[in-house]
Amino acid sequence: MTVSVSVLAQACIVVTPKREHMQGAVIVRNNRSSAFRTTASVSLFRPSGHQVMETWKCGESGVGANSWSVCFGTTILYPGSTRAEGTVDYREIPGSPMSGS
Repeated sequence: MTVSVSVLAQACIVVTPKREHMQGAVIVRNNRSSAFRTTASVSLFRPSGHQVMETWKCGESGVGANSWSVCFGTTILYPGSTRAEGTVDYREIPGSPMSGS
């Protein structure tokens, strides 16, 4: 999703190969020729809507010109099928599809 001119963002889930642990994350791509300051947050939810990780907030930081930045949430035990939702500058961004169980 475009969060600003030439700045894109997406929430995702990172799962260990043996599906023992996971993290939520927000990926920000800055296609500008100058740095972009932003905040990000990510939350993880089960199919029932139950939140399995408190919202993880990354403080304001700069994303360098023409570069990527990733805000990782805390690592938790893998609870099964889960999806990530996130925000950048307090605006909702696309979430992840449900992870497999």
